[in-house]
Amino acid sequence: MKLFHTIRRRGAGAALLLLSALLLALLPQIVTFGGFVPALGWAQAQWALYLLSVLLQLALQGLLCGLLGRLWPAVLLSGFPPLLLAIISSYKQRINGSPLLLEDLHLADQMLHIAGYGGARLLPTGPMLLALALLLALFLAALLPGKRLRPSRNLRRVLVPAGLGLGLLSLIFALIAQPVAALEAGCASQEEREALMGTPWAMYSAWSAARADARETLRNNSSLETELEEMQSLLEAPPAAAPAPPEQGETTEEETAPEESPEEAGAALPEETPRPTVTPTVIFLMSESFFDLQRLPGVEFERDPQENFHRLAEAHTSGAFLSSTYCGGTAYVELEVLTGICSALLNEGDTLPAIPAETYSRLPTVSGVLREQDYELIYLHSHTPTLYNRREIYNALGFSQVRFLEDFPKDAEYAGGYISDMALTEEIIRLYEARNTEQPLFLYAVSMENHQPYSDGKYGGKDDWGLSSELLDDVGLASLRAYSVGAGHADAALGALTDYFAAQPEPVLLVFWGDHLPSLGAENDETVYSQLGFSQGTVTTDWEAEELLNMLSTDYLIWSNYEETPEADEAQSCTFLGVKVLERLGMEHEGYLAWLNRAVANQMLLYRPRLFVDAEGGVYREIPDLARHIMRLYGRVVDDMVYGENLLFGGGEGS
Repeated sequence: MKLFHTIRRRGAGAALLLLSALLLALLPQIVTFGGFVPALGWAQAQWALYLLSVLLQLALQGLLCGLLGRLWPAVLLSGFPPLLLAIISSYKQRINGSPLLLEDLHLADQMLHIAGYGGARLLPTGPMLLALALLLALFLAALLPGKRLRPSRNLRRVLVPAGLGLGLLSLIFALIAQPVAALEAGCASQEEREALMGTPWAMYSAWSAARADARETLRNNSSLETELEEMQSLLEAPPAAAPAPPEQGETTEEETAPEESPEEAGAALPEETPRPTVTPTVIFLMSESFFDLQRLPGVEFERDPQENFHRLAEAHTSGAFLSSTYCGGTAYVELEVLTGICSALLNEGDTLPAIPAETYSRLPTVSGVLREQDYELIYLHSHTPTLYNRREIYNALGFSQVRFLEDFPKDAEYAGGYISDMALTEEIIRLYEARNTEQPLFLYAVSMENHQPYSDGKYGGKDDWGLSSELLDDVGLASLRAYSVGAGHADAALGALTDYFAAQPEPVLLVFWGDHLPSLGAENDETVYSQLGFSQGTVTTDWEAEELLNMLSTDYLIWSNYEETPEADEAQSCTFLGVKVLERLGMEHEGYLAWLNRAVANQMLLYRPRLFVDAEGGVYREIPDLARHIMRLYGRVVDDMVYGENLLFGGGEGS
């Protein structure tokens, strides 16, 4: 009888172990794909990946059960981490429009701070609650029987090697079946990885790609010196004119024209228009989530919330600003403007804010050129230095003052929960008036007032502009109204700033732009953009290249209080805006930034996964053949500057 009870107990334990492995492998996918049935559909479509997940769960639970002598901690410790990863990714998708990225792990210690921006959009969804309920049920099933499911000492001795052996079997299966590698081949972005693999495997895939990038970096840099002479000749002879853009409305997957040879890439440079050299105060003002609301279809206003911007844009240079991100990632944009480093060319898992600060001390930068022109450099951000390592980076870049929220006057105005844009304008003016008049000033300011979350509570439900739309639900309308109040405040601050500098006798150049589109939520996990038809749905992997371009486009304005060479209104991007401003100022510079402006900008305007915009505005889903040579070279230069010994340009200007 005792033997019978022992067999029955062990059989129940084995059955529960198997059941928990089958379910735990599905829990993250319930969250990622929005329900139990879609998760089962994923398991059927990606059966090899699901089987590998089950084997790993069995191996981990067996090992933990053998070590700890209990099944319930094995269920919890093996099941909760991947589920938590999927939940975090789901929240990030809802708030910022993109899933959890490998580079986001650099900000793991600031998770609670970041979560504060989410507001009501951090409420749990049905799939999250279902997955957590299933995990709780498995936990209780393993906990409540108590000693009846506790493995004996002899069984524990078997479970540990069995878990290790099953883990080895899983590794062998992964190497033979290669379920992750088979899916990676068709993925150009983390969005595509997650849509195919689910969050845990998408993160593993990104980590694997990051290791491959690191190995490639070591291999490239170890042979760089032998290629230096050839590379330098290519650097000094940029490619010929950019390819003609596709017909309007056409998205080109891949051009059929042959790739340029290095000889063809060495075409003569076009003649440059001589520019008068001026030494004005230069102000970069990156306005949080600012864009022209008139671009949104199906939205009407009784009064213009951005009348100052529209008035100034008619008389000064303005146009679309192409960002590297949407709905979040402010520091990515502000640093790309300064460095001209296309963030898509960094190693997987790296971002510009995650690069060690000491690397910035030797990078050629726009601010470095201004410093060499004897400019004083001041950085001003109207929020805390908590995120993105800004204080260390801007100190390494040579800014003499790096100022944050604590440096504002104690009685500075707040609006929408943050330092107001008008208070930021007042601080810019104060720093200008306190400047050393014997030295020109470069002031890089970043606003915060119109940061998410956008809800009725942000400005007390105000509607200053008579906004209406028949296409938006109540949540979407409230979100857009809250944003429009902040956009109006940013516009009023812009008007006050330009009015002040228009009355100053000294020359001032103001470069104003929005870092990215705001994260505007609506009901049922929709967005304002999807309800207005600005983007088709919320699944980013379904977007065509033109839709992605829409979601990456804000607006910019270049204003001055002095006569200068007229500039045509045209699109600019975060990659080239800084070097184009140096060109506009007539500032001489050599090396990397000069090559970037005259060679790379001749071929591309923006590059990121699933989108390439050439210099003429042609939109492609992949890099076209005619631009591949210069993009390969550009990537090699970035690799050398960021991860190598900076041999190609030797530090160059601004380092």
